[in-house]
Amino acid sequence: MIADDSVLGPVQGACREAHEYAAHPHCHWIAHLQQWRWVARLRPVLTIGVVALGVADVERAAEFWREALGYDLRTDGFGGWATVLTPPAGSGTKIALQRSETRVQDHPRLHLDLHVADTAEQAAEAARLVSLGAERVDWDDYPDDPDFVVLADPDGNRFCIVDLSHQHG
Repeated sequence: MIADDSVLGPVQGACREAHEYAAHPHCHWIAHLQQWRWVARLRPVLTIGVVALGVADVERAAEFWREALGYDLRTDGFGGWATVLTPPAGSGTKIALQRSETRVQDHPRLHLDLHVADTAEQAAEAARLVSLGAERVDWDDYPDDPDFVVLADPDGNRFCIVDLSHQHG
């Protein structure tokens, strides 16, 4: 870390000897580093608040994801969002739904992975979600022995159902 004492010590000494910050080329930034050095020692305070999901029809998406995950609907402006789905116990990943007119990506860089315990649950949940309006995706990137199936929500957003019991060889 640039602000550590092994780096700052000699330069600070030179600044003290000169009795003014302008006398040493690094004294000005050293003063700023001293002021903010404590920030580097703190642990991060950031947490993931919500996953924002772009959808064409917020009401339809809220109904699908609420049924799919058993989540509760919040419309009280939580986190600055008009529509947020929250786990019933209150803790866990929240999903904010926002209206979007952008084209759905065939191979999204970011997607939801929904976990199940085994292949029987995976098949049952895939069938249940299809009955709620999801569609099976003809995925062209499956590995030889996949632990996941790819579906799309009613807006076309891709997501996976992952079998956590799958043994990766």
